Amino acid sequence: MSVQLEMPSPKAVLHYGAGGVDSLYARVWGDSIHFGLYLCEVDDVEGAVYETKRRMASLAAIDGGTDVLEVAGGWGASARYLARATGARVTSTNLEEGQLETARRLTEIAGLTRLVRHSPADFHALPFEDESFDVWWCQEATVHAHDKPRVFAEAYRVLRPGGRIVFTDQTTEHDKCTDADLERLRQRHGPDDLPSADAFNENLIGAGFSEIDVHDWSRHMGRHFANLVARIERAYPVLTADIDPGIVNFNLALWRFGRELAATGGIGWHCFVAQKKPSM
Repeated sequence: MSVQLEMPSPKAVLHYGAGGVDSLYARVWGDSIHFGLYLCEVDDVEGAVYETKRRMASLAAIDGGTDVLEVAGGWGASARYLARATGARVTSTNLEEGQLETARRLTEIAGLTRLVRHSPADFHALPFEDESFDVWWCQEATVHAHDKPRVFAEAYRVLRPGGRIVFTDQTTEHDKCTDADLERLRQRHGPDDLPSADAFNENLIGAGFSEIDVHDWSRHMGRHFANLVARIERAYPVLTADIDPGIVNFNLALWRFGRELAATGGIGWHCFVAQKKPSM
């Protein structure tokens, strides 16, 4: 199918949490707006997304005795996954009150309030005491931070000695992008900086982390964007019947752009795991 797109500019169509964007993401991407690891040809979006969580939890050695801080937790899907799969105690944070309220309702329905709590917090300035958590967890959100060194410094502060940071994010290879590509990425992400995997690694070192392990999962990104594009194209008449076509068109074009840029290596996807220095 071919859809002729008019590209709107309002920020309301850029991020979920605004108007019909929530509805579009929920119906096309699911309740966990993250990238997925595809282990076989028949994997669907939802299964791949949860494979990412499983792998991250394993890399961070999360179990029933772990206190996890999730930042930028969206609707709380990762927090509920960790509680169900590992028995970990999870504090899931977000700035957007509407998303927090949805997350609280879903956690209550799931019967997980004993293990999961949802709190408002900005990952630039966390409202928690020093050395409060064993693991700091984040998925595809640090790229939007306006002060990344401060975010990682805050992560280091709230972790106990020997604690672990685990996060995934989109990375940018500037030499494989045109100036127009980079500008479009900046408009999507917000900040002017578009970190490479090396830049994220340097931020972790600057914050004091050691034992840094970087996993390159970039080959999965193009497939994920392709799956999202296919879902919109198949359901386009149904989606635009009750979601503003401008929102649908904008995100369809954005995910087509992501699919193409991932295929040429302009953007990638990495998982980072590192440790706060243990007590002497």
